[in-house]
Amino acid sequence: MYWEDEEFLHEQIKLLSGNAPEPRKDEIKRLQAILSEQARGMDRKEKTRTRASRVFQTAACLALAVWGVSLAFPSLSDKAPSRLEQVIAPHESEGPPYMLNNPPLDHESTDSPSPKSGKNTMQMESRTAEVGHEYTKNGSTSTDKAAVPAHSVQTGSEGDAIAKAKMYLEQQIGAEKQYEVVQSLTNPQQNEFVFLREVNGLPFLNEHYIVALDEQNKGKAITANQIQERAWNEQLFPDPTVTIGRTEAEKILVQTLSRYFAEKQAAVYDPDLMGFIDAKSGQLIGIEKKYDELRGKIYDLDSTRKIWTVTTEDEAIQLLASEFGLVVEKTYRRSENDFLDTRSYRWRTGKSSTITLKTVSSTGEVVEMEYVGQPSTGSSDQMDAARATQTAISFLQNYLAAEVTSLQVIEVEHDKFAYRIYFQALPEQKGSASFSTYTVEVHATTGQVIGFQKNSAKKEQPITKQNQPVRDAITAKEYIDNHPLQLVYVWIHGQEAPSLVYVPLERNLLSGYLEEKK
Repeated sequence: MYWEDEEFLHEQIKLLSGNAPEPRKDEIKRLQAILSEQARGMDRKEKTRTRASRVFQTAACLALAVWGVSLAFPSLSDKAPSRLEQVIAPHESEGPPYMLNNPPLDHESTDSPSPKSGKNTMQMESRTAEVGHEYTKNGSTSTDKAAVPAHSVQTGSEGDAIAKAKMYLEQQIGAEKQYEVVQSLTNPQQNEFVFLREVNGLPFLNEHYIVALDEQNKGKAITANQIQERAWNEQLFPDPTVTIGRTEAEKILVQTLSRYFAEKQAAVYDPDLMGFIDAKSGQLIGIEKKYDELRGKIYDLDSTRKIWTVTTEDEAIQLLASEFGLVVEKTYRRSENDFLDTRSYRWRTGKSSTITLKTVSSTGEVVEMEYVGQPSTGSSDQMDAARATQTAISFLQNYLAAEVTSLQVIEVEHDKFAYRIYFQALPEQKGSASFSTYTVEVHATTGQVIGFQKNSAKKEQPITKQNQPVRDAITAKEYIDNHPLQLVYVWIHGQEAPSLVYVPLERNLLSGYLEEKK
């Protein structure tokens, strides 16, 4: 019966097979097509990768070959500029040069700071503009192109940062009030941007925001400065359509700039003397005139001089008594600085009072004296700045070298205790080497010299020769070309309404308006 059972099983299998569904042939074909397309794509990528590798290897070989040839043969590019370089090269005007040298942004600091204030002539130069000149034999001159205002040039990254700063500002205060960035007032190193309020389409210095961004140019902080005298509306602001012209304002500014003889012996202008030029009347307004009659003034010196040298403690005590009227005890501390070649003598004269005398170790020359913590006299009567300046000059002329024939006042400062006067030594022969600057501190009540410092020039620099005069009108005009005037609104302290003025929009000139807070 075995074969019968087997036949029965075959019949059952055939019956069951007839009931099974047909295979999905279309799905199988589509799957095969997808797999084939993926395989072809992988083949194409592999071929592309192989081709790119070969191209890179070929380029590297060619570059090595060119480099080897350039080492073997001299390059013609060193002898003649390419066409592209000729196009980019700045145009040089015919004739001998007449150079305008603007100061670097960062100035070298002096070897030693001035007493108490920490301010010296070199630091003062950081907020001034210098104009150097080279004259030709026949007197002809040519000037550099006027510098483009800082707020008119933007790089791509700065433009993106400004856009993000403005967006952040509008998110915080809304877009109803118009604030526009002034790039010349910003501090890109600190990622800080100044947005001035616009009134009648012009910047208003007294109301602005300072927007700070982080390293990713994301909003970090906003400082609001509003420095007006009282609440205001646009009716208080002068009509900007009726003003004097910019050219006329520049002529007025040329007459107000004061030149002084700086250590580098160039024509130096102090913008702090400028103030604002009223765009309606042409008058100078908002200027601090307290010491203007002294700044830039030149004093001739007497011919009699004496030399101060101190090499011992006893000599130092005698000098303090004879020249400064200071009596000290023989309890002192002496220190040496071999690197700077200086020696300091220091006496304590009270609980919080000290007297320091500094000399050059190798020569004994006295270069500094400082009296810190002098007791108050209790008197409210103080001398004026002119008398304090004359006291300082009388003191200095006994000390200076015989070659120095005059002193020019660079700056005058005054606090409730003392005057601090900065001088530039001037020689009789302008072809000789440059001289040092000096700082003298005079007690405002007693008239006693309580501070003195010599700031030596680091290098011997030639002074403008007599046959190369510095022409004030020309150099002042060049200063203005590099610091263009802008028409803005400003509310000067003490006035009833804002003024329409001309002023260079520069951070160092307007720091008081940027930093002051109401």
